[in-house]
Amino acid sequence: MKVQALRKFWSLDADERASQIRAFGAVVCARAALATLPFSTASRLFDRSPSQVIYGAAAESAGTRIAREVRRASARVPGANCLVQALAARALLAREGIDSTMRIGVLRQKRGTIQAHAWVERDGRILVGARADTFTPLLP
Repeated sequence: MKVQALRKFWSLDADERASQIRAFGAVVCARAALATLPFSTASRLFDRSPSQVIYGAAAESAGTRIAREVRRASARVPGANCLVQALAARALLAREGIDSTMRIGVLRQKRGTIQAHAWVERDGRILVGARADTFTPLLP
């Protein structure tokens, strides 16, 4: 890690540092789970429902923050693809009391191949994952 990045990290308040560490841990754990376990098992490990759901501006702010932290952590974890990010984000959002839905979709390419993509939505808005509008969700 670069010295500048470390300085920036240590300049954050303790809550922000803890939140970034949680995001990094969730991404690493999701990556390890998907590398070693069947998808159904890994998915169950990260699929948590919020015990107490929050709404409104607090949920919007926390959702945006978590999405940003997952993207930032994923940049530092090799192989942290969209599925890893979606699993990690879903777990972190539930921990904060934010109800969300993980989606997996497919897109048929012109060459006949199929491309898959995972993303996380909240109230129809994508929090983690990009270009999801071109993919057909597999399950509701």
